[in-house]
Amino acid sequence: MAIQTSNRLTDLAESIRAATTKAKTASVESAEQYLVAGHLLIAAKAEVAHGHWLPFLEMAGVSKRQAQRLMQLANSGLKSDTVALLGVKAALESLARMKPEAEGVMKEMRHRGIVVLPVHDSFLAPASKATELEAVMVDEAAKFGASVFCSRSSIVPMG
Repeated sequence: MAIQTSNRLTDLAESIRAATTKAKTASVESAEQYLVAGHLLIAAKAEVAHGHWLPFLEMAGVSKRQAQRLMQLANSGLKSDTVALLGVKAALESLARMKPEAEGVMKEMRHRGIVVLPVHDSFLAPASKATELEAVMVDEAAKFGASVFCSRSSIVPMG
C-alpha cells in the first residue's frame, strides 16, 4: 500500500536514506582503518629494536594501550563489517572476556579461513561451517581436559 507524501516528505526520506548510508559507509571505513593500523603496528613491532617500541609509538602518535588494542583487534580475525556493527569498544570487550579455550577455537577457525564471533558461551558462524566448528570446539575442550556438548541450536547461523 503506497502512502501519500508531499514533496517535503519525499525530500526528507531521501535525505534520511543518504545520511544513514553515509554513516554506515563511514563506520565500515573507520573499522577498516583501525584494522589496518593494527596490522601495521604488528609489522612495526617485529622490526623495532628492543627498547625502542615506546619511542616508536610516540613517533607514530599512538599510546601503548591504544597500540595493544589495535593489535589485538587486528589479530582477532574479525572483519571490518563486524567491527563496524559491534563498534571497536564492544569488539574489544568481547575479545577480552574470552576464555583460553575460546581463544583456541577462534585461532583454529581463523587458521582455516573461517571467522567466528564469540558470544557468551557460544559462537556465531556461517551455517555451512557448523560441523567444522563443532569439531574444533570438541578438540579445544579436550586440550583442557573437558568435554563439550554441541547442538545445532547453540550454533547460530550468520548467513
